[in-house]
Amino acid sequence: MVPLPAVGPSRSPRALLNVVKRGLDLLPPTPSGLLLSVAGALAVFAYGSERQDLILYVAGYGVMGLCVLSAALVSLCALGLRLSFRPATPREERLDAGVAVETGFSLAGLRWLPLISTRWEWLDPQRVAVSVVERRGRQHEVVVHGERGEHQRTVRQLVVEDVLGLARVRLRLCEPAMRTVLPARGRPPTAPLMRALIGGDHFSHPAPPPDGDRIEMRRYTPGDPIKLVLWKAYARNRTLMVRVPERAVSPARRTFGFLVAGEGDEPPAGLARLALESGALGAEWWFGAAGSDECARDLDAALRLIVRSRSARERGAEGLAAFAGRARSLGGRLVLFAPARRGPWLPTAVAQLRALGVPVEVLLGCDAIADRPRRGGWLLARPQERPDEARLSELEAIAAELAAVGATVTAIERPSGKVHRNFSPRAYGGSATGGRYGGG
Repeated sequence: MVPLPAVGPSRSPRALLNVVKRGLDLLPPTPSGLLLSVAGALAVFAYGSERQDLILYVAGYGVMGLCVLSAALVSLCALGLRLSFRPATPREERLDAGVAVETGFSLAGLRWLPLISTRWEWLDPQRVAVSVVERRGRQHEVVVHGERGEHQRTVRQLVVEDVLGLARVRLRLCEPAMRTVLPARGRPPTAPLMRALIGGDHFSHPAPPPDGDRIEMRRYTPGDPIKLVLWKAYARNRTLMVRVPERAVSPARRTFGFLVAGEGDEPPAGLARLALESGALGAEWWFGAAGSDECARDLDAALRLIVRSRSARERGAEGLAAFAGRARSLGGRLVLFAPARRGPWLPTAVAQLRALGVPVEVLLGCDAIADRPRRGGWLLARPQERPDEARLSELEAIAAELAAVGATVTAIERPSGKVHRNFSPRAYGGSATGGRYGGG
């Protein structure tokens, strides 16, 4: 079994309570099993023996025997599984949140014991969904990480119990791990928004290579992507035309991206990763994140800052003032990736941006907008809530506070890539999408 840690006089009451709880987890009887055992003992010794009631006598011994048998089987199975556990050799892993991954951890199946069942979950890290795939008599673990992070170990809680709920043993299985979980990227925005983050002139020029938005057109030639064909123009003049990018004098300038941490910051973290990996911040960029004074200029360092910002959720926009001051001194454009929920980050960011007077583009990331009107009225069932969805009223309040300091606010839904810039309820009255960018 798992050895209990030593208890010293300096341990806090919470640590002592955890030790007691772990000790109780190793005891097989459950409250239901104890009550049933007491009832069986009363039936045998209080009524069966004194009143010579053979029915109660036999039933009481049968109940107590069942409880003892369940506790013995559960204890033996837990001991066997604990002895067969071998911690895996730690290796560096790089995973994506939201993607099912087989970890290599497996346990022997107990189909030959129909009264015993096993299940387990992850205690550290948290927000990990665990499922089991059975192959060749063994249960193989498949997990889905719910959020980004850096982890040095894996702590599983293995539960061995009987199907009647009379006996249960909980074991903690720890193994070292060097795991980096990156935020899920989601779909690219449905509007040409990410490309616009780079900035540049609005005047075309014939000399540089085409590197602007696709606002010009030419005749179709074999090999052109069919998705670039202008079908409306073809319907008018029966000539196939395709969209091509304009030639810009200065298509890019230095861009400064900063990730704000807080509750519901997984979607903006995924949006920041998408912008970095797709080159949406241009050829020359600087990136920072809450919880670190470091400025990254290469992709690996920037992704490392995104992952580590998870530990700075309580500090919110810490470090934004210094980062925004650098953007102002170097003449760059500031892009802020922020959660679509109010939190400690919002007043800090508003105060710092007001003091610096830096123009900023704020991208609010979310998984869905929860309370926008839906077609069908009360007859249409409400969809299942997502863990990082935003409220329309909250988005409107956040946008109002940021707009007061000159910020341009845009919300992006990570799963669909829909872009929203108008958060008033009237903008969503007719449909869930609309307006210039697929939102209000």
